[in-house]
Amino acid sequence: MLKTVSSAGGSTGTVTNIATGTGLTGGPITTTGTISLANTAVTAGSYGTSAFTPQITVDAQGRITAASNVAIPQGTVTSITAGTGLSGGTITSTGTIAIATTGVTAQTYGTAAIVSQITVNAQGQITSAANVAIAVTNANLQNASATIGNTVVTLGSTVTTLGNVTLAGANISATTAASATFATSSLPLVPAGYISILLNGTTVKIPYYAV
Repeated sequence: MLKTVSSAGGSTGTVTNIATGTGLTGGPITTTGTISLANTAVTAGSYGTSAFTPQITVDAQGRITAASNVAIPQGTVTSITAGTGLSGGTITSTGTIAIATTGVTAQTYGTAAIVSQITVNAQGQITSAANVAIAVTNANLQNASATIGNTVVTLGSTVTTLGNVTLAGANISATTAASATFATSSLPLVPAGYISILLNGTTVKIPYYAV
């Protein structure tokens, strides 16, 4: 039954007819009835899967008026080509892609006496490697240590013991001044011993004295 309603201004009136607008059904109602959302053409169900994406159409009232599943493109790989630095292609069915051999000899490079010299390509691969002797200069030798035979020699400081050392064109600067004096007990000057060295192919003996 239609009822009397009052407006905000206090006036009253009687509803005699209710029509249903866009998206509603059930009207017009003049006495009693039910108003409902109208059915659209959409089939009730779930849309969208791992292989399909839902495609929908929405009207001005925000209702989905059409819905369908659209397949997600699933391409098929028919050929794989091995690019720069890779080997194994072109593959059209099955195969293995691998890093191509660069020609470098697999081994350890560089020691205390030699430095590794390498060439790197744009892909960061070492394309050649070699061992290069470390260049030794006078500056490098200052205060450096070297092993000669079984004796460790520290250059630029006092050397206490030398084994059998071969000196080619060597300059020995640690000498005694001509004005040096010796203890009276040392006279006459009798060498305490000799240092044998090979000088320009000839073995010579250098005497040394107890001071």
